[in-house]
Amino acid sequence: MRSTARLSSFDSLHSSGIPMSLACLLLPNTTKITYRLLQHMRAWMEREGLRRAGLRFMRWVLAIILIINVKSWPILWHIRLSRPVARVLLRDFWHKLRVRLSSRAVAHRLEDEWLDSVPLVGTNPFEYQGVYRTRATFDECDYNIHLSNSSYAKVLDISRFEALVQLFPLLFRSGAGMALGASHFHFIREIPAMQKFEIRTTIGSWDRKWLYLVSKFVTQSASTSKPHFQSRDTHPPYSSQCTSEVQYSNNTATPQSPDVSPSPTASSSSESLFDAIHAPSSSSSSISLPSLPSKSNFFYEPDGSLVHTVVVAKLCFKAGRLSIPPSIVLASNGFTTPTSSRRVTLSSSRDSHPQLALPSHWAKLKRIAFPAHGGSIAKLYAFYRGGWRDAQDVNRDSELWWETALGGYVEVHRSAALTDLRGLQEGLECARSL
Repeated sequence: MRSTARLSSFDSLHSSGIPMSLACLLLPNTTKITYRLLQHMRAWMEREGLRRAGLRFMRWVLAIILIINVKSWPILWHIRLSRPVARVLLRDFWHKLRVRLSSRAVAHRLEDEWLDSVPLVGTNPFEYQGVYRTRATFDECDYNIHLSNSSYAKVLDISRFEALVQLFPLLFRSGAGMALGASHFHFIREIPAMQKFEIRTTIGSWDRKWLYLVSKFVTQSASTSKPHFQSRDTHPPYSSQCTSEVQYSNNTATPQSPDVSPSPTASSSSESLFDAIHAPSSSSSSISLPSLPSKSNFFYEPDGSLVHTVVVAKLCFKAGRLSIPPSIVLASNGFTTPTSSRRVTLSSSRDSHPQLALPSHWAKLKRIAFPAHGGSIAKLYAFYRGGWRDAQDVNRDSELWWETALGGYVEVHRSAALTDLRGLQEGLECARSL
């Protein structure tokens, strides 16, 4: 305010006819310097050519900044997150419209076709893999020009939403939902700026309340530019000794760089495990899981992709405030013990999945969920909300259909994987007392 008053007094002195030299003598040095700087800036701005060039340059700078930070624009993250949900809502709206405009017989046929084709019916839960592809843009990188640690969770939310929409269409259609309980990040290698990468999400295991999703941030080398996860026979077998092969240097948490080139050789052991479990003479109690392949598989996927980060997310299913056991949600969305050796890989909720044989428990689910068989979506929600307990009480002496659907190989894999995944929670709980 004082400087402005002095400038106005200087202008009044100058406009009154007092020479500039005399005006400078009447005012302090600070005001004189400020006035001269303003005069020079005004003269510079009045040079029209330079002014237009400066404005044009600033426009280009602003445009480049906006383009570089496009993923960080307001609300854009919410749009990216809700994109799979919007696709599902449009798909279900179109389906409901077709059903309402059709006769009763045609409507029942359309409902049956939807139920048999949209969920991953007949799929082994451990053979599902959702793939989300993106790039490490500059707005998501840190000062080391690598993908920032905070950006991993940001991108993972979007990829996990894509996977959940693919995995549990009936759960969300019924009105039930799920909640994230915890996320465990294991950073192995940095992802450079502008590097393309994939997030591959699979089902790790589950217990009576929690479902464990495993997501891997991977990049592909020039020799493996196309993904090879189109068949299940490249899927490595599970081993409960997953930590025994990890090597550390100088007692730090940074794994040594692998000195062995990746080689997808896990198919034979995976097939032998599958055949052994499904052999008539084998039982789940006598099945021994094979040992883990070479240590290079800790750094590479079977197709040769380099693993940068591994994330384990713990989720629970909710119908209102009541928890739903994951086995019920998995079985009611079509997952079952496999009858064929095949992996299902989807890169988005728009991808179609191969049609597999309908599992034996699917007819029971139809009697709960679909009108053509005496059920409804409201009955499915009631089943999620606690109806499964009534079925458990009625069939106390017999095996329940959702337990039968996920028995055999799936149960053996689940039990072995759960032992390791629970170690994450136990380790963190112990760390709270340190």
